[in-house]
Amino acid sequence: EHLPWHEVKLQRYGRDELTPVFTEDSRGPLLAVFQRAIEVIELVNTVESFLQGMVRVDVPKFPGAAYREAVANALIHRDYEQSGNVAVRVYEDRLEVGSPGGFFGGVDENNLLSTESRRRNELLASVMQRIGLAERSALGVRRMYEALLAEGKGPPEYRSTAASVTLTLRNGAFDRAFAGLIRRLRDDGLELTVFELLILSRLRRGPRLTLAAAATDSLVITAVVDP
Repeated sequence: EHLPWHEVKLQRYGRDELTPVFTEDSRGPLLAVFQRAIEVIELVNTVESFLQGMVRVDVPKFPGAAYREAVANALIHRDYEQSGNVAVRVYEDRLEVGSPGGFFGGVDENNLLSTESRRRNELLASVMQRIGLAERSALGVRRMYEALLAEGKGPPEYRSTAASVTLTLRNGAFDRAFAGLIRRLRDDGLELTVFELLILSRLRRGPRLTLAAAATDSLVITAVVDP
């Protein structure tokens, strides 16, 4: 009624990525739209299980903490003065969440974990935080990284322009040995930080990680030099 640009497009695709098998447009209340987006994602959010010793480990396509944060961020931080809709697109191999309005306040896809977060819609973010839908500061983004990395998956992928931000969560193959290791460490009471998970994730792709090599990734270099 008061925000004419508010609209959320929910889509699900099969093998044909040009023609959605399901489309739904909504201009409803934010909480109702958020819940509906979760329902659409959960319809295809299958779980793969494996044994870690005597314990079964369940790994969903999209960890709940990751996709909930992605959808919440899009609804809370989009530019409501700019035309366009929030888009939640579920493909066979990934989940994409796009929103109008680019990064701002010095934040970009390369420093999300190492800079103070900025709030485009301060009051909305504060309300959503109080009801438990959003995390404080950059904690939500860190939780999204942690949820993916701890399951042996790749980190979230961002692409942005001056007019939009799109986040992609991959549901591809995960590293069972890595996921099992993190599970064992947690069972032993050791909770790793997101930066430690990033470094371990890098190391599983090779036996060594030098500062020179890490310098190509500002997220990892921040972790390496930060005491």
